[in-house]
Amino acid sequence: MPRDHARCAGRDGGDELLSRLMTVLLLGLCACEEVLPEEFDCTADVRVSVTVQVLDSAGGDIAAEVFYDAGDVDGEQACELMDLGGYSCGYEVGGELLIRAQAEGFLQASESVFVESDACHVITESLTLELVEEEA
Repeated sequence: MPRDHARCAGRDGGDELLSRLMTVLLLGLCACEEVLPEEFDCTADVRVSVTVQVLDSAGGDIAAEVFYDAGDVDGEQACELMDLGGYSCGYEVGGELLIRAQAEGFLQASESVFVESDACHVITESLTLELVEEEA
């Protein structure tokens, strides 16, 4: 067996590596307890980052294309149409999001919103964008 393999598989290297891994894991668990006290109970559900209503100047709903950009490598992403109207933009995406809406016959509109989070989830923000009709 080559010398490097013997050292990794033997007592010296393997036990030391295992000891270091256990130390890192224990430190991680201790850090989590400080952030999340015992009485704190996170849920497994996933929260929407931003809900968006798109309205015309008279306050009527508009069927639009709505996008969000979190400024990361994923770039601009499409928001989803919700069952009860409006759009959901991002799931558990925190920080600053640029929301943009466009519809045929209207000028596009955009607005930035900052999505905060607690120890478990984002805190959903609500946004209304008004689209102005294009001049003929």
